Amino acid sequence: MSVLQVFVALYLALAWFAWKVSSATGERKEGALWRGMSFMLVALGLNKLLEGSLANAGRRIAVAQGWYGERQIFQLWFILIVAVLWLAAATGLMISARRAPVATRLALLGIAMLIAFALIRDVSLHQIDALIGVQVIGFTLNWIVELAGIALIVLVSAWRWSRAL
Repeated sequence: MSVLQVFVALYLALAWFAWKVSSATGERKEGALWRGMSFMLVALGLNKLLEGSLANAGRRIAVAQGWYGERQIFQLWFILIVAVLWLAAATGLMISARRAPVATRLALLGIAMLIAFALIRDVSLHQIDALIGVQVIGFTLNWIVELAGIALIVLVSAWRWSRAL
């Protein structure tokens, strides 16, 4: 099994777990948040499966339209837009989840971070690729960040599920 397949399996398993938490919470609004997280985790798994496809498509468009040499400015603008949208979405999620338990808010924050990380990684800016490709204790920083986000969601969802039972 490849590393890619492991990550996709982790996202899909976590989506199933989030769905189970949604039905165990007993709260309609909180259950809807967990179901939404489940869908977001499936989307993250599909993004992982298609990793690099967005960058490759953008590269082909840039070459075809003749602006590949100036692509860094577009990549930087994309990252800036993603950062602003991520902050707005995270703020909106936190406001909508303000009465939800801390575990639910932490899981939402973890998913928002994973989505932002996936989008920025998909841009394939060489400086970011170099940073996330750094080896730390035998693992790339890319894996460490992604696994940390997944672990956060696993831990808080397991805690929330155990509290709901």
